[in-house]
Order: sequence, then structure tokens, then C-alpha cells
Amino acid sequence: MKQILILLLCLILLIPSITAISLSLATENQIIFAPGKNVTIPYSTGNPSSQKITVLVKTNVNKELANYVTMPAEKIQIQPFGTANFEVTINFPDKLPYGLYKLSVSVTQKNEEGGMSGTTGAIDSITIINPYPDGHPYVELSAQTSQKADGDVNYRVFVKNIGKEPLKNVEQISSIYLNDQFVNSTKKRLATLNSLSETAFNEKIGIGNLSGEYKLQTRTIDETRDAIITVGQPKLEAIKLPAKIKANSNNTINLTFNISNWATPIENATVGLSIMTLLSSGQQATLNPGENTLTIQTTTKQGKSGTYPGSVRINGKNVRISGNFNIEVEGSAVTGKSTFRKLLGGTEEQGPEEQYATPEAAAEKSRNEIFLILILIASFVIFAFALGNYFAKKPREPQNEITPPKPPKTKP
Repeated sequence: MKQILILLLCLILLIPSITAISLSLATENQIIFAPGKNVTIPYSTGNPSSQKITVLVKTNVNKELANYVTMPAEKIQIQPFGTANFEVTINFPDKLPYGLYKLSVSVTQKNEEGGMSGTTGAIDSITIINPYPDGHPYVELSAQTSQKADGDVNYRVFVKNIGKEPLKNVEQISSIYLNDQFVNSTKKRLATLNSLSETAFNEKIGIGNLSGEYKLQTRTIDETRDAIITVGQPKLEAIKLPAKIKANSNNTINLTFNISNWATPIENATVGLSIMTLLSSGQQATLNPGENTLTIQTTTKQGKSGTYPGSVRINGKNVRISGNFNIEVEGSAVTGKSTFRKLLGGTEEQGPEEQYATPEAAAEKSRNEIFLILILIASFVIFAFALGNYFAKKPREPQNEITPPKPPKTKP
């Protein structure tokens, strides 16, 4: 048991801990607007750590109410394992456009325990409504931004009546587009929604077998919401580069590749080109389905002649694809003296044994370094268990032992 405790103690010392602060929730998360009304929202935040902390308090609200939300302080100090109270006040104006508004209250703390910094926090959200005179929908559209290419797009619609009268005979229409071209649409008749009541439902819409970036739009009366959804994943194929490049030299590389299984442009994509130990370069571009060609100006590092592995990586919004290739490299001799040659007064030119290693040798070096790290980790674990075993077997010395008094000597 002691071995386990000591091992855990070592791990705790090595791995810094980050504790999370807490925030109470508002007793009422929905407030109805009234001209000139004042609302005070009490909060409590807690410190679960053994150190004194400073908590940052922030509010975020629609611009129409930004000048009417106040709090006493932006920074609060909390004692170890203690709590602190604060209030957020809304002083409503005399006029406010009809609609639904959202107020968020958050607390964050900069944590530097154990030598590692991090941020922890909590947040609460409150809905503020100025009801329309008649029934009126408030709509939210949610969907996974990246979905499988199985012929349908799945989404969820939330509708709330933010009017004073019931919302009757309302039709919800969803449409989907590819490259701004209409693909499909669905309709759904909603049940009657009384004032401030709400409903939510899951739906799907067919799109066929084309992969790409789709625009989904849902409309209820005059409330419209949009979402961009990536369906499927493109493929990176037919990578072409120059037959040979030079090491330790400026190179103009014409990179050609084909993007297949995709129907829309990939905007603001980052195209990364890397060749092991020689170069790593990136460039932003808008890529189209089919063949693309980029011209990359780059400088390669020193290296030996041979065949080097490389890769092309494309990172776009919800798109991550890559492809591999091999390329011939014309090597370069290492210039400059090594420290050993300088001591011996050697010449500038180096022999074959001092040139840069081949890609195979570099890979072998990486494997050796990983093996060495694993040995160090295993040695640490063995040391921790041995230390725990030593303390477990070490005999305890008697503490606070009292020597009994000797009896007085008597004369014979």
C-alpha cells in the first residue's frame, strides 16, 4: 500500500493539477422586459483550491442592452476553499425593440498551481424577452458542422413563441443549397404555440450522393436561420512534383494535385508541403475540385543525395486531407568545420562519413530516441516502486521511549 501511495505522490508532483471554480445559477433564467424595470441577479462563486485566487467576472449581452447591464467589480478575490458573492443588475431602458435577447455571466480564473498555467471557468445564461403584440416565432437551427455522406443532412430546429398571442398555423420550411444552387426542401406544420411556449424537433433532408459544403436554411414566417454543413470528405490524389530538387538551395517547386470526391471550392485552405529533414512550407489558397497547381518558393536544408519521403496536407474549414510521395534529392556536402576537426586543424572539406545521414538513417535515429525515452520512463517507475518498498521494509525506531528509573541502592 505504501508503494502505491509514494508512486501517486511522485505523479502528483510531476503532473500539475488544475481545479475548476464554480458559479451558481440564476434563480430565474427568463426575464420579461418592462420599461424602467430594475432586476438584480445574485450569484455565488467558489474556490476549490488551497490557494487564494482572483476571479474575473464578465457579462456579455446584445448591443441593445450593453449600456444597461452593470456589476460592482470585474475582479473578486476568494480565500482558499471559500466563496464570494456578487450581483449583476439590469436597468431596463424605457424602450426596447421586440425580440429575444441573451445575457451571459461568466467567471474565469488564471490558475498557476504546480508551475503550469491554465484557465478554468463557469458560465450562466439568461433569456430576456420583449414580447411582440401578436404571436411571433424565435427560431434556432443547430446541426453538426461535419456529417457523413449517407444521402441526408440531419439537423434540429427550436421554435419559441415570443409574442403575447398564440402562434397558429405556422409552417416551417427548410431548404438546402450546393454552390448556391437549390438541392431540396422540406415543410413541417407546427402545432399551436401559446405565448412563451416552445417546441423542438429533429429533421433530415435528402441531398443525394454529392460531397461538399452545403448551406442549410430554415424559415418560420419571417425568421430565417442558416448553417454551413460539410458532407463527406474529399480525396487528395495524383500528387506531382519536380523530378528532382537540390538540398541546401533555393527551389521553385510546382506542386500539382487532384481533389476528387468533392463538389465545392475549399476556401482559405492551408496547403502544407514537407520533405523529411529538408523542408516544411505552408501556403494559403482557395482550392477547386479537380486539378490544382501551386508554385512554392522555398529553401531546403542540407542533406545527402537519395530518395526522400514527403507529404502534402490540406487544412480547410471542416476539411482535413493528406497524401504522401517520394522525391529524388541532389545532396549537398556539409560546409564548415566540425568542432573535432577544428581542434585538430582539419580542412573545410568533409569526408563521406561526416555528410548528413540518409532518410533511412534519420528514421533509425528517431526510433532510437523513442526507445531511450521509454527506457527512462521505465527506470523512473522502477525507482519509485523501489523507493516505496524501501520505506515499507525499513524497521521503525521506537519513539518517546521512557527509561524506567533504577531502584535506590540500599546498605547491607
